[in-house]
Amino acid sequence: MATEKVENTDAKVSRSSSAVPPASDHLNSALIPDTLRLESTPAPDTRRPTPMLSRIRAALGRGDHEPNPLERLPRTYSEASIDDRISLFTAELCKVGGNVEPLVDRRSATTQIAEMLKARAATAVAVSNGVESLLPNAREYFAGQGFQVTPSLSEFQFDSSSGETPAEAYKRTLINVDAGVTTADYAIADTGTLVLVSGSEQHRLISLVPPLHICLLKQDSILPNLAELIYRVNDGPYSKTRPPLVMTFITGPSRTADIELTLTIGVHGPRELQVFICSQ
Repeated sequence: MATEKVENTDAKVSRSSSAVPPASDHLNSALIPDTLRLESTPAPDTRRPTPMLSRIRAALGRGDHEPNPLERLPRTYSEASIDDRISLFTAELCKVGGNVEPLVDRRSATTQIAEMLKARAATAVAVSNGVESLLPNAREYFAGQGFQVTPSLSEFQFDSSSGETPAEAYKRTLINVDAGVTTADYAIADTGTLVLVSGSEQHRLISLVPPLHICLLKQDSILPNLAELIYRVNDGPYSKTRPPLVMTFITGPSRTADIELTLTIGVHGPRELQVFICSQ
């Protein structure tokens, strides 16, 4: 019986033209006359340059050594004051349908949020774990006002007898929540964008699932532009041994357009975005 062997970089394949499939094989041998048998081989060493990459480096006049790290671009400083950044951020966010309450005193922000929720006939609110750093006892206050309060995922308690995973039960709960309250790590003034960096605060789901997103923003977190944000995260969360899992950019309520350019608000995220800029 003649056997033809075909080799590639990942496995050796033996092809037999007259082999009979084993009894446990439910495939019809009349339809598939050839039987392929894979023989495992050691995994390739990914640390060594492949022939293709070696040829590319040779064509570019480079060796197989590790490339030198790129130099950081020179930093450009903005002369815009905090008041100018707040004004620009407010104007740009309002252009895309967001709402901003500038320079809110932290002691009154909790009351203002509760009044906003009551005006919308809201009954349930999700509050991320980072909100307490700006508004101490905010969850207790909302609960005292009659709202059903949902915490972050790490603090969420559910009935394990349902067979759901914690993440599944948490998402189902957030779908029935009227508003989500989070903080933002940064904001970009010239585009009216909020920036949420994953890490200690679990705010991504709370900012995306409920129809109303209420965001607390410290005034000194408003940066002039994207370039300054890149420098901040390089010197902060991205300077550690690994980057954060995700960085979320939010510019106004969720906006979706179909092929006919029909714009719909709130299909893939909140229909409404309210930002409270907290004074120091």
